[in-house]
Amino acid sequence: MRKKLVATTILVAALTVGQPPVGAVNGDLDGNAHPNVGVMLVQDANGDIFEYCGGVLISPTVFLTNYNCPGAVAFAQSIGGRAVVTFEPVLPWPPVGPAFRTVEAGYVHPDANPQKVSDLYGIAVLARPVRGITPAELPTLQQLASIKKGQTLTVVGYGSNERRFAEVTIAKIDSGMITLLNNTNATSNGSVCGDGGSPFFLPGTNVAVAVADGQTGRCNSISWAFRNDTETARSFIDDFVSVP
Repeated sequence: MRKKLVATTILVAALTVGQPPVGAVNGDLDGNAHPNVGVMLVQDANGDIFEYCGGVLISPTVFLTNYNCPGAVAFAQSIGGRAVVTFEPVLPWPPVGPAFRTVEAGYVHPDANPQKVSDLYGIAVLARPVRGITPAELPTLQQLASIKKGQTLTVVGYGSNERRFAEVTIAKIDSGMITLLNNTNATSNGSVCGDGGSPFFLPGTNVAVAVADGQTGRCNSISWAFRNDTETARSFIDDFVSVP
């Protein structure tokens, strides 16, 4: 069942519209290698940004991210604000114009628990279909069960307000989460930290197997991601798209 989450508390300090928000760091410029990876902005009535999340298009109208931005959509709309998504490789600024797609509604996983850091998935439904961008594929049930410690995933997010990618080493795989090793001094390796919600792909594929949690933005030595191949994830995502 779809559930909206109205964010009325724990809003981060608004960012001014005079300059773009600070995005992810590390990694290499992505250019158009992952055009289905975008960034979501949630604004108040003055245009000030209070949520900023990476994410990935999984159907022409469905954007998969973590819970933060979708959970704030209803609140933003209630105060005269809005939420938008852009897929431009360089974040346009100011955030106006046709490059920004309006979010109609936001949803979070019904079992999302920030205190326990579990099931923090979010979905933004766009008001109009995105044309000309191939959505990411989703993994099959338990596809990551065969992945081993030491293998890598490709994370894509926005850094210096440009889309970036990096190959990140898996430190541990649990039933619902992946622990990843970061190199905070990286230039061509280490995590792209800064956007919670950014997707992790199987290397060389269009399969988005995990969603970055909000701690990714702290650029610590490790980060975490929520697996998209679990029954828990799939039971939420399949309210919006067909899962393989």
